[in-house]
Amino acid sequence: MTEGVVDHLLYVGYDEHTVLRLNTTAGDEESITAVGKALFGARPGESLRLHGVWDHHPRHGRQFKAERCERTVPADERAIRLYLAAGMIRGIGPVLAAAVVDVFGEQTLKVIDVEPQRLFEVHGIGRVRLGRIQAAWQEQKAIAEIMVFLQGLQITPALAVKIYTTYAGTDDDPMRIVRRTPYRLCQDVHGVGFVNADKIALAVGIPKHSDARLQAALLHELDQARASGHGHLPVRVLIARTRRLLTDDDPASAEILDEAVLRHALQALCGQGELVMEVLPLPVLDGTDALADIETAMLPQQHRDETQLAFHVRRLLASTSALDGLAPWAEQLESLRDPQTAGLTDEQHQVILTALTRPLSVLTGGPGCGKTTS
Repeated sequence: MTEGVVDHLLYVGYDEHTVLRLNTTAGDEESITAVGKALFGARPGESLRLHGVWDHHPRHGRQFKAERCERTVPADERAIRLYLAAGMIRGIGPVLAAAVVDVFGEQTLKVIDVEPQRLFEVHGIGRVRLGRIQAAWQEQKAIAEIMVFLQGLQITPALAVKIYTTYAGTDDDPMRIVRRTPYRLCQDVHGVGFVNADKIALAVGIPKHSDARLQAALLHELDQARASGHGHLPVRVLIARTRRLLTDDDPASAEILDEAVLRHALQALCGQGELVMEVLPLPVLDGTDALADIETAMLPQQHRDETQLAFHVRRLLASTSALDGLAPWAEQLESLRDPQTAGLTDEQHQVILTALTRPLSVLTGGPGCGKTTS
């Protein structure tokens, strides 16, 4: 384990692999290189406690491979001075950081937080600079609070950063959202998902059988179906999948979360415009061509897309081709049937004629059957 203050970032990869320089505060003060995905989201000036192992890179030398990263509050004078000198708090640079710590010692951060007017005791701090320091301190407190809270739930630093940056600069307080409406993260923050939002929700005391949790689970299952290529799900299938999601690790909830409870949550989502329910004629899976009216649910965007698709297909089918006859095209296509040129097959020849003379065509088939050539 090692502790220190981030001096600067050396590299941040698209895969979240991060390399940074850390000024250590435990033991002898030195500057070390730390690497690992656990460091993603770290910023200059942050105090970190890293868990991992030392390693020797053949090119870059001695490095600390971080497997886990915790945000901490600097405790002793040296750590506080490094923290302030790194520029984390706008308005305080290395010289002023040393001056502030000389005056307040280990009470420096408490003074900045609780009695900021006492900073007037430090030479060089006036009202304008004090205002900047106070604003920056409140921002850093918000970042630190959400990072420390989420890392305790094993939420990756990358997601914690995404959550904060999604709401920073808006009228929404990130920590308030995390504590009061965590399922909102599923929709607002890419990558959070139901599992992580649920972990946060249960940790802050939202009941397991709350409407918010049931509705979030239903939307999650619909979104999973969409990702697998399904535009909608039969309601009975959606309810069964959601019930399994919520009770697999909690058999005691199986009796409480029956179909009626989940259907009530579905109706509430419909009323809120979060999903669309329709009765559609769908094939009966009994080996026949029979259809049955089945109640289905889909996400609003999927419903809009499918409705628009159906509208335009019908519009095209009802239209006429803008091309007059086959003659101008047939002669051109005949030359392409020559094996010495494109070598079109009879089937490809017919495909192209159809595409040029019909208002709507669908070209389909497995790999290597000639779609691209056609």
